[in-house]
Amino acid sequence: VALVHALATICSERFLAAKDQAECILPLLVKQLSVKDPVPEVRDAWLGCLQALAPNLDAAQLGTDLAALVESKSDVSQPVEARVVACHILGAIAQGLKVWKSLIVQKASRSTQLACPIIRNHHLGVFIGQHCTLAM
Repeated sequence: VALVHALATICSERFLAAKDQAECILPLLVKQLSVKDPVPEVRDAWLGCLQALAPNLDAAQLGTDLAALVESKSDVSQPVEARVVACHILGAIAQGLKVWKSLIVQKASRSTQLACPIIRNHHLGVFIGQHCTLAM
């Protein structure tokens, strides 16, 4: 967990160039957030690292690796915990994505609507509502 916090600091303080962050940290982050049954504090540390990393990535990077992860985790067949993680990821990357009406975002929105109201109202609404301005 301490190592992940150090990576988050590297991202937020921009000790590495954005290109280097995308090449070195992003693949590791995607791999760790793809774990099926993660330890909650480790998962939360990686989500925190994502919050620091996402603003440094361009739309292409957000739209490929991370959007694909949102799509897989937000599938209706996934457990509620996975869909909560998808909402956290979506909240972190939504600001950098130019196209709000993308299929991935629509799919993630639909799947969270099928989950409990806490996920739908809190995670998707709060993260997207507070962290990005949507141009529809």
